[in-house]
Amino acid sequence: MSSLNSLERAVLERILRDTPGDLAPILRAQIDGATVVGRKNTGAGFFTELKVESAVGRMSERVIEDVWADIEGFDVPMTFLVFLREGIIRTLEGAAINEDATDVDFSRVGFAIKE
Repeated sequence: MSSLNSLERAVLERILRDTPGDLAPILRAQIDGATVVGRKNTGAGFFTELKVESAVGRMSERVIEDVWADIEGFDVPMTFLVFLREGIIRTLEGAAINEDATDVDFSRVGFAIKE
């Protein structure tokens, strides 16, 4: 298992920034306790599979979205979604819009999270 790369962490931190006050501590604990169990570049973006210790609090949401980032070499920003299972973050998806991401190393690519 490995840790989050800078893009993954920045996306999760942006989601945390927009999380309502009562849920923020739960999400913070999940992000801090998350380890990466798998990564896949799909050619149209990526999936990062996460494992979070089951002892942390749970959230009622199933999908958290609305994060965008400019990606080095892309003309159009990527969108990001976090999928939860049983109230715990499990998958981070980055989706490229009309871009070929086949050869992109998302652990090293330059990016800027959009406000």
